[in-house]
Amino acid sequence: GTLYIPLAQGTKHWIQAVLGENPYLPFNYFYDEVTWSYSLLRGLSGDGFLTRQLPHNAKLRLIGSPALGDAPRHSYPVYAFNTDSSTALAMVNQLIGEGASVSRATTAFDADGTHFASGAALVSGIALPSLAADADQWQVPVHGLGGYPVAHSPVRAPKIAIYAGAAVPTNPAFPGTGDGYCRTTAYCEAMFDLTQREGVPTSQIAQLTATDLANGALQGGGYTALIDPSATISATTPVGTAGTPAQAVQAFVNAGGTFLGTSTGGATSARNAGITTLNTNQISGISTPGSTFDATWNTANPVAWGMDAGGWIYRESNSDPNFDPATLAGNGSTIPAATAVATFGPAGDCGGPAGFGNCYGYEVKANANLPGRPAVVDQPFGAGHAVLFGFDPWFRSWTTQEERLVLNTLLYPGSAQAPLTATQLPRTANRPVNASGGVPMKPTDRDRP
Repeated sequence: GTLYIPLAQGTKHWIQAVLGENPYLPFNYFYDEVTWSYSLLRGLSGDGFLTRQLPHNAKLRLIGSPALGDAPRHSYPVYAFNTDSSTALAMVNQLIGEGASVSRATTAFDADGTHFASGAALVSGIALPSLAADADQWQVPVHGLGGYPVAHSPVRAPKIAIYAGAAVPTNPAFPGTGDGYCRTTAYCEAMFDLTQREGVPTSQIAQLTATDLANGALQGGGYTALIDPSATISATTPVGTAGTPAQAVQAFVNAGGTFLGTSTGGATSARNAGITTLNTNQISGISTPGSTFDATWNTANPVAWGMDAGGWIYRESNSDPNFDPATLAGNGSTIPAATAVATFGPAGDCGGPAGFGNCYGYEVKANANLPGRPAVVDQPFGAGHAVLFGFDPWFRSWTTQEERLVLNTLLYPGSAQAPLTATQLPRTANRPVNASGGVPMKPTDRDRP
């Protein structure tokens, strides 16, 4: 099934531009983002240039648009498909909405002549014609199995709240008032990816403001996940019937909800809510203008399921947060240790003349300072989790690999851990943590009872 794309054709340079793994830049001169490689941004594995001709007896078949989606011809007790693509994860959500029973394998396995990576979908309770139609729609190959092959965790349809800040931006998914043109970048990217690229119905999505959080809308709406697209959720204002917005986040996660926060704002929101000690360091002079880096993935964690073949971390900005590994430890009581889901890979030659390295595009001070730092963190708290991204996973609806991490987070299996009691919960507004250095700030009058 390997794709062989000859470069002896008129579109050679375009093919190299979008499929080349290493867009090395030897000088500080570039336009916009410096890593345009589809191989990296789509999370593809194993592609590269052949340095010799194929064997003369290699069998090749000319194709047009590949037809990847198929299903068995006969019914089986269990159906399986890999979730190593954003389309496969979108199909998981669609199948649950159609009434199917869907679980995900907690480990990799081999069956029906196919290797299934961690998090593979295991489906039952759906008619074969419907499954085949979904497989064709999302271009996902499905296999039939005689039973469940490995341990698996059931997943439920997510009900998603997106944090809108002080007011909900006008947008095409929820026209409301205004002209329908979405102008709040991170928010608009998240809404577009969820509704248009992943096909999540708007019936599964709600938009909540800071006032909504303060007044208890998050706890009372039956939501499973709250997305904070780079905003900062306050621990002080506004104050509503349920307390402050940050207190609402803490109560939601403690009861079993999933908080997904991106970039610096997302991590700050989680600290304001008292559900993590994760913090950042300043790296003076770091430059990562749309640069890609090797990563190490913890596929035992549900957020990284399906990343068994590896993947990359894309920093779209110099200002992306630099998470401090020392702050993963928790506080020893209410906040347990967090898990690094993705970590920047070891330092290398960064793709210079000597060959391939650990970073792609252009960088300054990143190769010396990022290796070993977490880029995606899973913070357990009470019965729920906060998953924190050190980048914008929806950037320009361009980074398909990172969309997989978002969908893995939204489909996070339920926890058996009990929520903390009222006397155990940490206060959300007491001694907030300085986002730039990890040193607690002196309490002010507003922080005292």
